[in-house]
Amino acid sequence: MPVSRCSDPCSPGSWKKAGRTIHPCCYDCVPCSEGEISDMTDADKCIKCQSDEWPNEKSDRCLPKVMDFISYQKDPIASVFSGVSLSGCLVTGFIFGIFISYRDTPIVRANNRNLSYLLLVSIFLSFLSGFLFLGRPTDVTCRLRETSFGIFFSVAISSLLAKTIMVYVAFKSTKPGSPWRRWLSVKLPYTIVLLFSSLQVVICAIWLSISPPFQDLDTESYPGTIIIQCNEGSDLWFCSMLGNLGLLAAVSFVLAFMVRTLPDSFNEAKYITFSMLVFISVWIAMIPAYLSTRGKSMVAVEIFAVMASSAGLLGCVFFPKCFIILFRSERNRKTDLLRKMMIKDIHHLRIQNIRFGNISKEERKAIKELGKNKQLTIRKADKGGIIVIWPVDQYLLEANRQLNNSMVYTVLPSDPTQAFKKKLDTIIHLAFEDN
Repeated sequence: MPVSRCSDPCSPGSWKKAGRTIHPCCYDCVPCSEGEISDMTDADKCIKCQSDEWPNEKSDRCLPKVMDFISYQKDPIASVFSGVSLSGCLVTGFIFGIFISYRDTPIVRANNRNLSYLLLVSIFLSFLSGFLFLGRPTDVTCRLRETSFGIFFSVAISSLLAKTIMVYVAFKSTKPGSPWRRWLSVKLPYTIVLLFSSLQVVICAIWLSISPPFQDLDTESYPGTIIIQCNEGSDLWFCSMLGNLGLLAAVSFVLAFMVRTLPDSFNEAKYITFSMLVFISVWIAMIPAYLSTRGKSMVAVEIFAVMASSAGLLGCVFFPKCFIILFRSERNRKTDLLRKMMIKDIHHLRIQNIRFGNISKEERKAIKELGKNKQLTIRKADKGGIIVIWPVDQYLLEANRQLNNSMVYTVLPSDPTQAFKKKLDTIIHLAFEDN
């Protein structure tokens, strides 16, 4: 039997829209919009899927959305970050063991070994905090992950700042009558660490009490995907926590850069300068990457920043010391320490305030002209602090006459410097042992 129709039936996944035709029974079949379905033929309208569902390819059925987070089972990057975190913890523990074993050596004792222990523990916990970013986020893990690395890094940077301040105070207190001597106490570094770490703890405590981080479901960023992520709760307190870290790192970097050349045994300021430079560079690079990504990529950027900055602190501060302890043990002795201190102190004692000489331009020009004369030799006298100008031939004659005087000079069969050096080392070592 013939059928009279001006439009074909609309299949599931589309709906009837009245067309601009002569007869009102005619219509157009229009596909459902994104996020909508129709499960019947000739549907008058499409039905929107729920927020946790998404249409299938034919748009005739709603399916559960894919949950997106860094999973241990599905994402290889979780295994990579777990391996990096475990490796960092093992290396930190190994270095801690070295410092415990060599705790009485000069290189460990030189820069407050207790602060070094505290720094190693905070770096260990920073590596360990990387596991809080892996797996499905919950309200508890969100609150822990956002505050833990901030507190651990504040302790680490405060320890480095305390080390740097102690180097500066120790150098300033060497001058007679210096007011810095009253600051040279055992309590000063611990006070610095406690003060700045407590400030970070207070910021995090206020943040958790007012607007704590929580698990958030992002259903809008990517079609068909629910991003399970941590919402910071309050951007103000999150930025305050990062800003406090940045301020501590900047102050430590500037102060360490200023005191890096001071004459102190095993001065760590140079290594602290490099570690703070790495730390600041990592977090400056992390901020735009963090703000421009979503989902697993954003979490991966944050984990990378935590791991990289922890490795930077560990490598720049402790690797040079471990190299000396394990492979250059001769530089980790009291005698070599004393010699190094003496050389640095002598090198630092330079006249810096004399800017102008006591001779005129004409006299300076005459001296330069005399210096160019190859027939003359200009030497400082042995006594009296005067300058002697001699003809070269007379100078050589007088030198040979004195050297040939057997009552004053004797020809040695070999250079005795090394033998005298060993004797001097033995005397200094015995003096240290006898206090």
